[in-house]
Amino acid sequence: MFGSKAIGAAGRAARRMWRAVGGNASVEFVIIFPFFITFFLSVFESGFLMTRHVMLERGLDIAVRDLRLHTGKPTSHDQIRDEVCKNALIIKDCQKVLKVELAPVDTATWKLPVSTADCIDRGDTTSYDNRGDNFQTGLSNQLMFVRACAVVNPFFPGTGLGLQLPKDKTGGYRMVAVSAFVHEPQ
Repeated sequence: MFGSKAIGAAGRAARRMWRAVGGNASVEFVIIFPFFITFFLSVFESGFLMTRHVMLERGLDIAVRDLRLHTGKPTSHDQIRDEVCKNALIIKDCQKVLKVELAPVDTATWKLPVSTADCIDRGDTTSYDNRGDNFQTGLSNQLMFVRACAVVNPFFPGTGLGLQLPKDKTGGYRMVAVSAFVHEPQ
């Protein structure tokens, strides 16, 4: 007798709860909020990624202009890297995360250097010497290919776009800026 009364009371309570509409808004919020916040974080990540990339391109363009015109500013890897970093304002620890390649292009074959960018390995903490083998200053009237690669961390690495970006073993993604120029005759 006691069991059937308890089951009946539980059934009535369940029907009252089913008809109640007081929590509907919170249920919808709980279902929709994760998608909304993921979208918001992805938009923020995308905007900051594009801003960083534009600033890297700007820094490289300014450094290449000085190099092309022989203004006496950048002549070594470290000087070009520092010039790019000075003008790429938004890249954190730029001197430690940026690597610059500079190579002549043979105008007889038009063969460019390797297709993948030579980026630093942030996992190698033994030194921050990020100069590569692909750095040659070139001669007057020579066509030069220049590429800068910066490895930076996403803001939200585990959410939305930050989760989808191709990352290295340290969790950073690569930004690459490319340019070409001809050394002006002296």
